[in-house]
Amino acid sequence: MPVEPPAAAVEFDGDVGCIAAARHHAARFLDRVRTEHGIEVSDRALDLTQLVVSEVVTNACKYAPGPFGLDLRITGGLIEISVRYIRSVS
Repeated sequence: MPVEPPAAAVEFDGDVGCIAAARHHAARFLDRVRTEHGIEVSDRALDLTQLVVSEVVTNACKYAPGPFGLDLRITGGLIEISVRYIRSVS
């Protein structure tokens, strides 16, 4: 049976504090990847991941205020980082 790659998803409301929270979430995710899945994560990979997360989350807060989700997944030795905008249904 195929094993699902390590992944994490979290939603934010778009407040200013969500940028730091997203960076911390990414760091915790990569730490979990190291400890629970035995995948090597270099300090450089951690730093670059936090930088990219900061940039995409800052853009989400600036240009599409409101709730959004941050998705992280390890596939093929790479980390996929994506932001999805959440539209409220009224």
